[in-house]
Amino acid sequence: MDNQVTATSKFLSFVLRHQLRAIGITLDHEGSATWKTLIAAATASGQSLDRSQVEAVVQDNDKKRFSISADGQRIRQPRATRQAPWQSRRPANAATTAPPDAFLSRSRLAERVPPEFLAPLAK
Repeated sequence: MDNQVTATSKFLSFVLRHQLRAIGITLDHEGSATWKTLIAAATASGQSLDRSQVEAVVQDNDKKRFSISADGQRIRQPRATRQAPWQSRRPANAATTAPPDAFLSRSRLAERVPPEFLAPLAK
């Protein structure tokens, strides 16, 4: 990769993988942004960017950090370093998994804690 492609790749990694709001864009529910939004926001933030540069990064990147939607209108980072808020953090068998002690209800906690620790303190 030449220097321009490397610089564009680093910029896209920064924006799409680490600092989603660094240039003032938000991603949709699939974690993607439109070309128009990405290029306009990058230009407004002082980064020279056009579609051909981004396509060169997507095609030349051996780690496949970015992908273009099937209709060619959106770009996304398929393996985000942070989990999106709409993605579940619960395991697939969460219904059968017992809750940890830290999340016990007040009544269940009272069953496990000795009564002398629950008594109000004297002033």
